[in-house]
Amino acid sequence: MIEVLYFSGCPNHEPTVALAREVVRELGLEAELREIPVETAEDAELLRFVGSPSIRVNGGTSSPKRVRSKSSRSAAGCTEVPAFRRKNFS
Repeated sequence: MIEVLYFSGCPNHEPTVALAREVVRELGLEAELREIPVETAEDAELLRFVGSPSIRVNGGTSSPKRVRSKSSRSAAGCTEVPAFRRKNFS
């Protein structure tokens, strides 16, 4: 299960979803992808939301340290989407 959590208006929400789909396809995985809007402060607290967008794989949050880095935030307060680089996993 892959979850993409985001707040409305985040310009990196759609590119992140596209990147997650690309990674799943490139790695030949079968995974359900859910997009989860975070609409209130209460939602954010309940979901342990670390920033928009956030990716969770099987319930784990992606790189909270990277999300908190000032250099990874855009003017809108969203994290920037990194380029996907395929690694050799053999």
